[in-house]
Amino acid sequence: IEQPKLEWSSMGGGRTGEILTKTLHLHQIHSITKSATEPDDDVDAILDETEDESLCFCSITTTDGEVHLFESITSEQSERFVHGIKNVCARYSRLIMQQDLQV
Repeated sequence: IEQPKLEWSSMGGGRTGEILTKTLHLHQIHSITKSATEPDDDVDAILDETEDESLCFCSITTTDGEVHLFESITSEQSERFVHGIKNVCARYSRLIMQQDLQV
């Protein structure tokens, strides 16, 4: 039986120009949270002063203690991502409890 998993790729850039692909099995997820932070004085120095948007992040913590940070453009996108992952995990858990392995 193939276990469901999340798979994502980085957008490139950063320290290396590589595009990395990461895979995470659903049973490895310990928690997922959404956090939106309002820009403060330190962030204002980095961001263009005309930007009004909040910085929106989601994080997934694994059972191994790894933390994966995801950035979104809006708070609504971040919330949708978190709720979607939580719903998929809840459905997967329910199917395991019901022993319905045909799905």
